[in-house]
Formats: sequence, C-alpha cells, structure tokens
Amino acid sequence: SVAAFAVAWIGITWLPVSNVVPLTAYFVAERYLYLPSFGLCLLVALALRWVLGGWWPILAVVAAALIGAGAVRSHERIRDWRDDLTLWTAALEAVPEGSARIHAELGRALSNAGRAAEAVPHLQAAVGLPPPRARGYSDLGLALLQSGRPMEAIPAFRRALDLWPDDPLVQFNLAHALLDNGQRDEAVSLLRAVVSDDAWPDMPAHQRAALAAGGMTPEE
Repeated sequence: SVAAFAVAWIGITWLPVSNVVPLTAYFVAERYLYLPSFGLCLLVALALRWVLGGWWPILAVVAAALIGAGAVRSHERIRDWRDDLTLWTAALEAVPEGSARIHAELGRALSNAGRAAEAVPHLQAAVGLPPPRARGYSDLGLALLQSGRPMEAIPAFRRALDLWPDDPLVQFNLAHALLDNGQRDEAVSLLRAVVSDDAWPDMPAHQRAALAAGGMTPEE
C-alpha cells in the first residue's frame, strides 16, 4: 500500500545517515532528514485525506498554494548559496549583529576571494566573541599578513599557537610574518620545527583539505 511504501521510504533513506554505523562527517544535521521527510509528508497527506473526506479537493488547492509559495522562496534563497561569499554575506544581512561563526566564515570567504583587507574587520569581530578559537586567530593573522600588515599578524598567530600548540601551519605563517617584520632568528627556529618529520602526522582534517585545495601535501 501507499502507507507501507511511505514507512519503508523513511526507514531506508534515513538509515545510511543515522550514524548507527558512522558514515558521515557530522553526527547530526537537519539536512539528513530532507529525503526521509518525503515519506512522512506522504503519511500526513494520507491521514488528512482520510480525516477530511469530501474536503480533500480544497486541501489539495491549499497544499498546491503552499508548495508554490515555498518554491518561489526556495528559488530566491538558492541565489544565496552560489558560493561561500554570497552565503555568509546573506547571513550577515539577515542577522546584522552577526555571530562568531558568521563573521569567521565571511572573513574566510573574503580572504579566499583575494579581499583580505575587507576580511580583517570580520575576523577581528569573530575572535572578539567567546569562546576563543585557534582557527579564528590563525585566519585573522593570515588576513593581516596578506594585507601587508605583518607586525599586526604576529600577535594573532602567537595567540593561535597558545590555543593550538605546535601546529605546523600556524608556525609556518608566524615565521612568514616574522621574516616580513625582520625577525629572522625566531623565524628560522620556527621553520626548523616546521620542516621536521614530526611536525605533520597529526594535522587536522580541515588543514589537510586546505592544503589539498592548493595542490599540496603536508610533506610538500
């Protein structure tokens, strides 16, 4: 029956993302329910049809209107998802006071778009909101470095290392800032640590992904 199909649909489409056996990067996410929700919607429709009886045609018209309105809104919203820059710009427009994540993601997107100077205020806002995040300070330092402000980048990288001790990418970027600021001896000391064989085995997955996006391996 249609009801049995709806129940089976929910179970079959939800099981792969249920993380009973972990298969996904995130344990819980609302998007995991998009596909299974079709079965639930079908069950609700069947129940309404049974309860309302002769009112079914009117319900169908109302449902069609709601679906049409949702489709129009979805079409408008899709434009915000074109890339990270449009997404997080739209998020800041929706929540003008922002949040640590909105400012951090928008700052990162601006940096990746070659607009580091514009990224700096957002990244500063992000690190100004609790809790302290090593990646936020690292991103801020990198944006300052890319903006030609190595002296200001140095304390940001140092703070990142306080929270993320011995992280090789942060050490590398701090060394770069120190060299640009004429502090060669400390930079060389950091770079010796960075090129050691022990520096890279425990690199977080997101950093490996960032390197891979640049066509590099940790060893390189």
